[in-house]
Amino acid sequence: MTEREKATRISLRITLVYGVLAGIWIVVSDYALMQFFGSPASITRMQTYKGWVFVLATAAVLFIVLYTQIRALLSEYRMRREAQLQAQDVSNRLQHYLEMSPVVTYALNYSTNLHPQPAWVSENIHSLLGYQSHEALSPSWWLENVYPEDRARVLSNQEALLERGSLVQEFRLQHRDGHYLWIGDHVRLVRDSHGKPWEAIGTWHDITRRKEAESTLQQVMLGLEEQVEKAVEKARQQDSIIFDQMRRQSLNRLLLNLAHQWRQPLNVAGLAIQEIADLISPDHPDYPMVEEKINQSMDFLQKLSRTINTMSALQQSGDHPPTRLNLVSLINQARTYLEATTDNPKAHIATYVPDDIAITAVEVDIVEILMELITNAISIARHRGLPHINIDISARKAGSRVKIEIADDGGGFDDDILPTVFDPYTTSFFKSHDKGLGLYMIRRQIEEFYHGSVEALNRGPQAVVTITLPFSDESGTQQHQ
Repeated sequence: MTEREKATRISLRITLVYGVLAGIWIVVSDYALMQFFGSPASITRMQTYKGWVFVLATAAVLFIVLYTQIRALLSEYRMRREAQLQAQDVSNRLQHYLEMSPVVTYALNYSTNLHPQPAWVSENIHSLLGYQSHEALSPSWWLENVYPEDRARVLSNQEALLERGSLVQEFRLQHRDGHYLWIGDHVRLVRDSHGKPWEAIGTWHDITRRKEAESTLQQVMLGLEEQVEKAVEKARQQDSIIFDQMRRQSLNRLLLNLAHQWRQPLNVAGLAIQEIADLISPDHPDYPMVEEKINQSMDFLQKLSRTINTMSALQQSGDHPPTRLNLVSLINQARTYLEATTDNPKAHIATYVPDDIAITAVEVDIVEILMELITNAISIARHRGLPHINIDISARKAGSRVKIEIADDGGGFDDDILPTVFDPYTTSFFKSHDKGLGLYMIRRQIEEFYHGSVEALNRGPQAVVTITLPFSDESGTQQHQ
């Protein structure tokens, strides 16, 4: 009931009471006067008394009616005032909560069209984005401050809000000072009695730290994924290395077995050749030629026998602890084993090493390292079609270390593989020719077992590999830096 209706109702009630009482009084009092008083003078006098009684009775009735209505009005006013004060208190609390809350509350109006217009924004938008609430009520403010890459997605989500009635989305909004914040937006649509969109109530809260944490976590996960991939690849390489080591050990055992098996046939062949000499008379015209051939054959068999014995001793040295070894002797052994492989291309190996340089090592290890590096240089020269290659091996003492340098004029290392030449399977050429693991094993053996170092560089047209090992004094003690 409106205030006007209430006032009209009270006025009509008072008027109706007054009219009914006045009418009843007039009819009843006039009839009584006619019955009890016959003279006109008495009637006139009683009319005066009747009027005063009417006035007093009417006043009393009006007092009661007005008192009742005014009391009711005052009670209603008091209740309304208390309700207003309570509402004001609740409003003040709500406003305080909204201002202190990190969550911004807003309302969008759909009453005019399907394009929402900002209707209200809580004051704490200033603490979140640096803008006053009245600035955020501008229709253009919302889209202008959305991050450009998020704008199309935010607009398309408005259609989803109309369809589903609620929406949860994340986008970036620009702060007044220019930087962007990640905003979590939760909004719900309110419809009118006809089911048409009327209003949307939503909240914003800052999720920048969470998004940064997610980004950091994603980077960590990517890093872990890369580490796992590297670990898997390293494990595969280790498997290949272990297989290569086992293969090398098998080959060494095979060489030892072959050497053992060849000794008997070589002895038999030597005896057979000597018996041939006994079958021919010295007076025979072909005797000088046969004797020369027999001597050549015996020299070859003796050389082959010495080579087998040396190879056997070399392979068996791998089972012994490191000993003091002369570097020149080790280089000569490597050259001896490589003599059969230097024909194509022709390789000239020059040694510039003082006789007094010694190292403490396992003999087979150093010989194999030298052979691997020399063979690698020869293989590269053959691959590049070079008819001849010069290989210089030099060594010098540098403090408590020995630097061994193997240089060849085969054109140097390719620039793209030089930084990783000692990594497993650096190039397809090395892999196909079994050089990738060989060079890698050289580095591991020198660094891990002998506590030395190995490096490669280009010096003009020369490829240079430098090996640094601890120097061994006369007592066989290694000198470390």
